[in-house]
Amino acid sequence: MARAAVVIGHGGIAELWADPNSVHPLAHHVTNVVVYEDAWGAVRVRSKVLGLRNDGSVGSVTYDDVVERRDEGWRMIKRVAVLRRPGTIPAAS
Repeated sequence: MARAAVVIGHGGIAELWADPNSVHPLAHHVTNVVVYEDAWGAVRVRSKVLGLRNDGSVGSVTYDDVVERRDEGWRMIKRVAVLRRPGTIPAAS
């Protein structure tokens, strides 16, 4: 069963990555990055990611982010990660 969580801020991210029960890939390879402004003026970024696990298997995720420009530069203010599960792969057409 997949776990869902809301992680807020740098501390929340650090805590998630430090959790020994959490599974994280050894590497993330990002592709198909699309940046666009939505109808409400928010800047959104959608990307596809392949993650290499320590057992040699590969996982896939789609990131849907909202970013904003601040004095210190662009900052991610929201991320939704949708994991691709084997049962969700569409049938060949």
